[in-house]
Amino acid sequence: MTETGSLDTTCMRSTPDLAPVVEFLGLPGAGKSTIAASLVAELRAKHVDVRTTDDFVTWLAGRSRFEKVEIVVRSLPRALTQLWRVLLFAGSLRCSNGLPMGRVAQLPFVNCCFDRYLRLHKSCVVVMDQANMQLVWSVGAYAASYKASALDRLCSAACGQAPRLYAFVAATPDLVTERIRQRPSNASRFDRESESGLQGALNASTVLMKDITHCLVRNGERVMVLDATASIESNAQALLEAVCETLEELAEHSSHSGACRPC
Repeated sequence: MTETGSLDTTCMRSTPDLAPVVEFLGLPGAGKSTIAASLVAELRAKHVDVRTTDDFVTWLAGRSRFEKVEIVVRSLPRALTQLWRVLLFAGSLRCSNGLPMGRVAQLPFVNCCFDRYLRLHKSCVVVMDQANMQLVWSVGAYAASYKASALDRLCSAACGQAPRLYAFVAATPDLVTERIRQRPSNASRFDRESESGLQGALNASTVLMKDITHCLVRNGERVMVLDATASIESNAQALLEAVCETLEELAEHSSHSGACRPC
């Protein structure tokens, strides 16, 4: 940083061989997608090569069934480890609406495909408002209880190998309830809940989300906590500064190995 509110853009002058993934965590309606969009706009204004959740989804949709199978087969040890860990976690859940087996199977598949995508775009900053840890949360979102040890092992297995900056958008159940009821979307499970059902689900989900962030911190991951009541601009600016610092660190490491490249 040069002076308050002024971002030192020297970190944008070179791109490291391996750029970070900014991965958002938060309840539905917390503001993940809005803050992510603002961060992407800020990064692109600094001429940083950025990929988003939409870019990944488009890429994945363009893969043939054979390619998807090939990706999983090539990542079979990691896929099986994640599948086993997510099954153990799911088995520990106490859910009134049954086990979300579709989401259990989705987690290792999507994560393996995302790992492949990152290898193809390893010098790009990837901003994901829905990614690995959000998938973990999705499995247990409705759980009244679960085994903490099973969650911790699943988080360790699901963490990606690329450098990560986790952005946890902290929001109270009351705030999220208000935002969910105001938004026009009906895509989330929570959008279709009754008032009482929504409150119960959000109370349980809040505990799970905090436990996931605690697991990440214990595992040595970098987690930034953002206040959902703060302005979009201030949250995006805080993340921009953190991404800039990470790019500087990675670029310096790459330059020592002769891998630094101009944008």
